[in-house]
Amino acid sequence: MTAESALAGLRVVDFTDESGRLAGKVLAQLGAEVVRLKPGVAGRPLETVAGGVLEWWFDAGTARVALDLGDERDREQARR
Repeated sequence: MTAESALAGLRVVDFTDESGRLAGKVLAQLGAEVVRLKPGVAGRPLETVAGGVLEWWFDAGTARVALDLGDERDREQARR
């Protein structure tokens, strides 16, 4: 994205479930930095969480982070 993008400089943390995934994609296409938090196990590589063509399409342009929100360290990372 270029500096002229409508949402350049905006960071969005995406906590949505499957029903809200399109919003993250649209925000990323408009220039926002989108970080999608996905349920996961602390220390588990993200590649074991992600998969499928729809996953790839919806999350294109977003950073994906796998976190276990039951773990205090992962909750702290989500807050940062």
